[in-house]
Order: sequence, then structure tokens, then C-alpha cells
Amino acid sequence: MFKTFGPDKNMQLYDRGIRRRLAPMLGGDERRLKLAYSLMFTLPGTPVVRYGDELGMGDDLRLRERACARTAMQWSDEPHGGFTKTQNRTLP
Repeated sequence: MFKTFGPDKNMQLYDRGIRRRLAPMLGGDERRLKLAYSLMFTLPGTPVVRYGDELGMGDDLRLRERACARTAMQWSDEPHGGFTKTQNRTLP
């Protein structure tokens, strides 16, 4: 699994898991994604689909640990993903 889906050390998490999302692991290939989800939903147990996976969201391996897959959804290509127009906003 590591050799195929997490060959670089920064793609692995705690030396026992892979910290990547499904779409980047499968190269964004829609046919492979459909097959993977079909298999996942037919196997016994509870399938887990993280937010953004249903959209084919990528990951940012520059971020540490699990934060690479916890990035905010990009609603637009504007700075800050379309969430805010301010550059440096401080909360009260």
C-alpha cells in the first residue's frame, strides 16, 4: 500500500497510515474513483467518505500530519477560497 499510494515519506502518517485523499491517490481518474467507491460501498462495515472526497478534492502535502486533508473547501479561485475579502482579519 505504501509503495503504491504513499511512496514518499511525507505521504505517510505516523508510519502506519496514508494521509492522502482518494482522488489524488488514484490520479484523479474518474473511472478508478467510481470503481473504488463501488467496492467500498459493497463491502461489509461502514464506509467512510470524508468531506470533499465526493467532489474529488485534493490534498496539500505541504501541511503537517492530518491537516493536509483538512483544508477548507475551495469555493472559488479567489484568495482565501472565496470565504472572505479581507487579507488580515483579527477576531475580537
